[in-house]
Amino acid sequence: MNKMKNNFKIKKKVLADPEVIANNSAVDLEVTILGAILMEKNAMLEVTTIISSPSTFSSEANRIIYRSCLELFRSAQCIDTRLVCEKLRKKGKLKRVGGVAYIASLVDSIASTSHIKDHARVVEDLGVRRRLAKASKTLLEAMKDSSMDTGKSVADMEEALTNSQAETTHYTCEELLEQYIARAETKNTSSVPTSYKELDEFLNGGLENSTFNIVAGRPGMGKTSFLVNLLYNMAKCGKKACFFSLEMTKEKITERLISIMTGIDGSEVQRGDVDWNEFYSKTEVLPQLMVDDSSYSIDELYTKVRWLKHYHGIDVIFIDHISCLRDELRGQTNQTHRITHISHKLKQLAKECEVVIIAASQLNRGVDSRIGNKKPMLSDLRDSGALEQDANIVLFPFRPQYYGILEDEEGSTDGLAEIIIGKNRNGRTGTVRLEYGVTTYRFKDNYTT
Repeated sequence: MNKMKNNFKIKKKVLADPEVIANNSAVDLEVTILGAILMEKNAMLEVTTIISSPSTFSSEANRIIYRSCLELFRSAQCIDTRLVCEKLRKKGKLKRVGGVAYIASLVDSIASTSHIKDHARVVEDLGVRRRLAKASKTLLEAMKDSSMDTGKSVADMEEALTNSQAETTHYTCEELLEQYIARAETKNTSSVPTSYKELDEFLNGGLENSTFNIVAGRPGMGKTSFLVNLLYNMAKCGKKACFFSLEMTKEKITERLISIMTGIDGSEVQRGDVDWNEFYSKTEVLPQLMVDDSSYSIDELYTKVRWLKHYHGIDVIFIDHISCLRDELRGQTNQTHRITHISHKLKQLAKECEVVIIAASQLNRGVDSRIGNKKPMLSDLRDSGALEQDANIVLFPFRPQYYGILEDEEGSTDGLAEIIIGKNRNGRTGTVRLEYGVTTYRFKDNYTT
C-alpha cells in the first residue's frame, strides 16, 4: 500500500513538471477539430467560442491551417478544403503544412462532429497549460540567477501570463499605410452613414466600422425611436442590420418601423389603418433588417452576432438597451461592475466581428432634478464610467419641450430634438437640431422653428 502511495506521489510530481506540461498536447484532437471545420459548416462557429487563438494548437501545421480557416470565417466566406488550400497557396504555405494531401486527410479522419465542443475544450485547456508552463519555466530559470532584478522578473512573468491567453498580431507601419491607401483609393472609409447630413459631418461620414457606440437619454427622449430611425436609414444605404430589442416586443418595434417608413400616426398603425400601397412601395429595404426580442446574456449575444456575421454578413447591431443584457455576474457583484463587464465585451465584439454596435443606455435620475440646464453630459451615464471610456461615439437625444422648455436662443422648440454629440473619439463634439414627430416617431433633417 505504501509503495502504491509513493508511486502515486512520484507520478504527480512528474506531471507537475513544467517541462512535461509544455510538451503535453493532443494532436489527434486537433486533427479532429480541423476536419470537422472543413466538413461541417457550423463547426467553426462553435470552435471559435472556445479556442482563443491559433497558438492553442501544438502542431505548427495545424496552427497555420486553423489561422486560414479563421480568416475565411471572419470574412464571412465558406470554409472547405479547396478554399483553404487556395488561401495557403497564395500565402506560400501549402507545402509547409503537408500539401493538399494532408488537408484532405483531415476530412477523411472524421467519423462524427457531434463532440466538437468537447474536443475544443480539451485542446484549449492544453494550449493554455503549455503557455503557462513556458512562462513558469522562464521564471524558474531566472530565479537561479542571483544577479536577476526581481522586480523585472515579476513584471516579465505578469506579461507572460497575460500573453498566454491569446496571440498578438503585429502589423508594420508600411502594411498599415498600404491598407489605408487601398481604402482611400476605393473611397471605402468603412463608415456607416446615419443619413442625417449635419450629424454625418460631425462623425466624418458616419459611424465607423468595428466600433462600439452609445445612444443615451432619460425616458421620453426618443432613444428607441432614434435607434429604429438609424436602423431604417442604414438599411436604405445597403447595410444589413439586426435590432436586439431586449425591452420592447418585436411587434412594437415593427409598428414603429412602419410609422417611420410611411409617416402614418403610430396609433393608426396600431389599429391597422395603414395605406398598404404606400407601405409596400418602401419595403425594398426590409430584407436588410432583422429584429430579435429574445432575452440574451452577453455571452449568448456574442455567439449570436458571430453567427449573424458569418451567415448573413451583418454590418450593424442595435441593442435596446444595454442594462437588459444578462451576464454571469448578476447577483454576484454590483451593477457598476456588471455594466463594466458588458461594456468591455461589446467593445471587443465590435472589433472581432467588424461590425458597428449601437447600444441604448439610461441616464441617471439626477438629470431630471438638476436645476436649470437639463441637457445631459457624459457624467450622467448610468451605472458605469466604462461606457464613456469604451464608446467611440456617445449621442444624447434631448427634447427641450419634454421639460417644458418652449423656447431657446434660436426660437420655438416645438418638435425639436437635439442630438448632442457628447463624445466623438475621432472628431468634433457639438449639437445637431432635428425635427421629431412624436406620433410618427420620425427624426428628420432641417428643423425649422
